[in-house]
Amino acid sequence: MIFLETMRFVDYGQVGFSGNHAVPSEKVDMPKQNNSLANPTVFIETADSNLEIASGDNLLDALLDSGHEIDYQCRGGYCGACRTTVISGEVEYDELPLAHVNHDEILPCCCRVKESLRLDVKLRQIDEEKQGDLF
Repeated sequence: MIFLETMRFVDYGQVGFSGNHAVPSEKVDMPKQNNSLANPTVFIETADSNLEIASGDNLLDALLDSGHEIDYQCRGGYCGACRTTVISGEVEYDELPLAHVNHDEILPCCCRVKESLRLDVKLRQIDEEKQGDLF
């Protein structure tokens, strides 16, 4: 039996608040998912870059391969080390992760991206003084 849990995140930067009610304001459109059967892709926007990944690819691997700063350990949703803040977008889990996840967070190690995402993740910064000269 496969249990599929879907989580939706609201871009709070694009919602105005009036008293106790959220009032949608102007929405910035992100690229939509490529729904071609040959190679469906989704777009990921981070603090300082954009990338496109094939639907079903591991999000953690895609972020690491593109040079983003993200911690990880278990790769199975147990430890929560890869916990990442989502600004907008939707992911799903085949099984609910054991690590605690707040309403605006995901675990990139074990989620599947359903639609374009905006994540609060930055590229790795290399300190050249600590890196030293190679030659």
